[in-house]
Amino acid sequence: MVGFIMHAYEKHTTNMYLINGFIIDKNYQGRGCGRAALSEMIHWIENKFIVCKEIRHTVFEDNQVAKELYKGLGFLPTKQFFGEEEVWRLSIRC
Repeated sequence: MVGFIMHAYEKHTTNMYLINGFIIDKNYQGRGCGRAALSEMIHWIENKFIVCKEIRHTVFEDNQVAKELYKGLGFLPTKQFFGEEEVWRLSIRC
């Protein structure tokens, strides 16, 4: 197993589609597995939930590697926090 990814959503919303669990084993980091998995999850959410206009994800403030990955896929920080993690967002179908 290379990693783990999961999502959640709130019905009847357009912006509460969450990638709320995303881990790549340290032995596979830096090989493109995270980018491929996250890209696939984004496409899956876009195709399964046609009302979705925004996907959200959280990241620890000091995790610069993850932030670069998310930026590269179009996520932007919201300046909001969920617990100790920053909330990032990806606009889709705009």
